[in-house]
Amino acid sequence: KAAFLKGLIAEIILCFFYFLGLLNLEIAQTTTRLTSIWIYSLSIFFLMVITFSMINYMFVMITEEEPVKEMLRKSIIMTFVKFPYSFVIGICYFIFIGSSIIFPPLIIISIGAVCYLHQKYGSKIWKSAWQPTSDAAHM
Repeated sequence: KAAFLKGLIAEIILCFFYFLGLLNLEIAQTTTRLTSIWIYSLSIFFLMVITFSMINYMFVMITEEEPVKEMLRKSIIMTFVKFPYSFVIGICYFIFIGSSIIFPPLIIISIGAVCYLHQKYGSKIWKSAWQPTSDAAHM
């Protein structure tokens, strides 16, 4: 029950940030061309970070018994520690969703493949984000 409640709270918070990102995209349509390019770029980056943080939150939630605020902070940090890994996991999810829409029987293979990649790359992100560095261990 506790994990469900923490997951629900985090999803509501992250959905609020999605709403802010989408609101920025709507605002960008009403501004000048140069300003709208900046707003679009920042909004898309913001939405990518939130998406990758949500994916990393799944990994943090099952391994930690901490307050939601701390788990959200850790998931955002994990997104930036190994951004290429987070990006690969995010792209895999997008490919999974797209392939499921285009060719539904592919969902049988896609679920296992995405779960495997998420676990493989997520554990690398987790280890590199929360293991002490050799400099900190010697101090």
